[in-house]
Amino acid sequence: MLLGSSEDSQGISGARLSRFHPELEQRFVSVSVPVVRAEAGILSVSVGRPTGWSPEKYVMISVWFIEADVAVFAGEDGQQGRYPPGHG
Repeated sequence: MLLGSSEDSQGISGARLSRFHPELEQRFVSVSVPVVRAEAGILSVSVGRPTGWSPEKYVMISVWFIEADVAVFAGEDGQQGRYPPGHG
């Protein structure tokens, strides 16, 4: 959920909610988003911040050109999370 707010230059939505987990959010901005954006076939990537209803949850939404591009990036089981090298 992108909370209906505009995205900043890093693809992070919901500016008023940044107080929840600044260290995790910083890793999304500095590590995860650039790793995904560098992949072949990526069309967009956005991160939604926690809300008052789910203060522990972030969401990363990526849109890919074709499903095969997702498989190259995430492996055959694209439903599993993938940690960038050195961060898992």
